[in-house]
Amino acid sequence: MKEKMDAAKTALDVVAQIENILKRLGPYRPELKSLTVDYLTRQSVMKILLSVPQGLKRKLRPIEIPAYPGYYVDEVFDESFSKVVLPWRLEDGKLVLRANILPASEKYFMTLKGSMSKSALEELVAVHCPEDPKRDEETDRYWIHSAIKDMGFWEQVYSQLSVDRVSTCVTVGVERSFSSSIPRNVRRWLEARARADTALEGRDRHRMFASWRDYRLARRQVGRISPSDIFEIARRLLSPDIFIVFIQVDDPYRIESIVPLMPTGLVPDEIGVNVQTDLNFQRPAADGNLIFRKRDFSQKITKEFDDLEEKK
Repeated sequence: MKEKMDAAKTALDVVAQIENILKRLGPYRPELKSLTVDYLTRQSVMKILLSVPQGLKRKLRPIEIPAYPGYYVDEVFDESFSKVVLPWRLEDGKLVLRANILPASEKYFMTLKGSMSKSALEELVAVHCPEDPKRDEETDRYWIHSAIKDMGFWEQVYSQLSVDRVSTCVTVGVERSFSSSIPRNVRRWLEARARADTALEGRDRHRMFASWRDYRLARRQVGRISPSDIFEIARRLLSPDIFIVFIQVDDPYRIESIVPLMPTGLVPDEIGVNVQTDLNFQRPAADGNLIFRKRDFSQKITKEFDDLEEKK
C-alpha cells in the first residue's frame, strides 16, 4: 500500500511541475509540444509553442518561467525559425522576460532543458527483466519488457513524447557452460583447490593437510595447464568481441555493450549484457527475448581446452 501511495505522490509531483510551468507562462497560451528524455542520463528537453499576441497584453504582464535548479531556457525561435537572443532575468526563483521587447512575431518555439529525477523517471517508464531465464538444451531465454506508464495521461499533456536509450542489464549465467565443458581432470583440480582454500580459512590442520594433499595430486593429473591458462581462456571467451557471437536479441531491442564480470575464482559465473530500446507514442511498449546460445558456447569452451592441451 505504501509503495502505491509513494508512486501516486511521485506522479502528482510531475503533474504539479508541469502545471506550474503553464501557470507561470501566464496569459500567453503555451502549448507543450514535446518532451524528449534520455533514460541513461535523465536529461530532458521540452519543446513549447508560446503565443504572444501583439498589442496591449505585451505591456501588461511579463513572461515568467520557473527557474528550477539545472532547468533553463536553451533556445527561442520566432515564426520564421530565426533564433532570438533574449535577456532573461532571474527574479524570485523565476526567469522573467518583458514581452514588449519581442520582435514582430506572435508565436515562439522555446526549448527548455533540465534533468528528470530518478523517481520521476521510474514513474514515467517501467522496465522488467527476470533474473532466471527459460532454459532448454540449446539456449537460455531472458524476456525483457519496457513501457511508458500512464499513456492516457501523457497523451493529454504532450503532442509528442520520446524516451530514448531505455536500458537494462541482462545478467547472463555462464558458470554452467564452463563447468560442463572444462575437461574432467581440470574440473577435479579446480574443485580440489576450492576445498583446500575453504580448509585454509577454517584453520582445521587435519582437514587442511588432507585437502592440500588432494589438491597436489589433482594438480599433477592436469599436466602443464596452469591457472593463468584457465583465466586467459575465460577472459578471451567473455570479451565483448567474442561473446557477442553467442547472444542475440529481438527487435526493437539492440545490444549496447557487454560487460565481463570476472569472478574472484577461475571459473566465471556471469556476464552483463546491456540492451536498449526507444519508446514513444507510436511505440509505447517493447518486449522481446535476449537469447544466450549456451550449447554453442559450451562447444567453444571445449575446443579452446582441446587446442590448449595439444599445444602443451
